[in-house]
Amino acid sequence: MAYSETKVIIGGLAHIPVIIFLFNFIQKKFEVRSQSNSAS
Repeated sequence: MAYSETKVIIGGLAHIPVIIFLFNFIQKKFEVRSQSNSAS
C-alpha cells in the first residue's frame, strides 16, 4: 500500500522522540559499563 507524503512525514516526526529515547538509553548503558570497568 502506498502512503501519501504527509503520512510519511508525520510518521517520521513521530519516531524522532523514540529514536532519541533509545539513543539516550543505550548511551547510559555504555557509560555505566565504562565507569565500572575503569573503577575496578
